Amino acid sequence: MFGSALPCISMSVQASIEKVTTALAVIKGVRKRWSKEKTVLIEGVPVTPDAIIGRYETQLAAIDRVAKKKAEYRAALAAERAMRRPMQVYTQAVKSSVRGFLGEDAMPDFGWHKPKKPGPKTVKSKLAGVEKRAAKRRKS
Repeated sequence: MFGSALPCISMSVQASIEKVTTALAVIKGVRKRWSKEKTVLIEGVPVTPDAIIGRYETQLAAIDRVAKKKAEYRAALAAERAMRRPMQVYTQAVKSSVRGFLGEDAMPDFGWHKPKKPGPKTVKSKLAGVEKRAAKRRKS
């Protein structure tokens, strides 16, 4: 199955390497020392050497499947991350087109809020903004 190559694994790398090397060593030992035996007692139960090897091969296959799924996940995540910034730019372009062709009233149909009109810039409103920002800084 794995031969001398270890699968690309990442549980904790050391733990997975230890599991794989242990399984490969046990398989090798069973083939060398017990291949001519019909059964061997494991926990008081007679087991064939092929059954022992089969269990370890099943474990190796499971580790390999996990490694492949993790690699697929990392590749899919990288592809999604690569799309983030281009999609943000594209979404802004779509928003501009909606505003330009359909008007701001159509924006909720696309899941966007209509832009709020800024209030008048009086000395009183500017002072209120400064006080509000200072209060937020004090909380943090």
